[in-house]
Amino acid sequence: MVAHPERLSVWRSLSGAAEEGWRGGRGRPCEQHLREQLPPPAADVRIFWCGPPPFNDLVRSLLGQVGYEVAHLHEFS
Repeated sequence: MVAHPERLSVWRSLSGAAEEGWRGGRGRPCEQHLREQLPPPAADVRIFWCGPPPFNDLVRSLLGQVGYEVAHLHEFS
């Protein structure tokens, strides 16, 4: 995870092969990954993510299961 001084954290993950030395996450997203990598749902927390439509659909569903409100989610494709 890369932390930004203004309270922005970036978590990168690949579902496929990665270059040697890759330090980000690996594998498809799951509820456990989100709970481990993201802050708990709160009024001042916003979640942004990017990916192809099937990935975005999965992440949106998982974030709902974790308890994030739709108004705090921002998806890019």
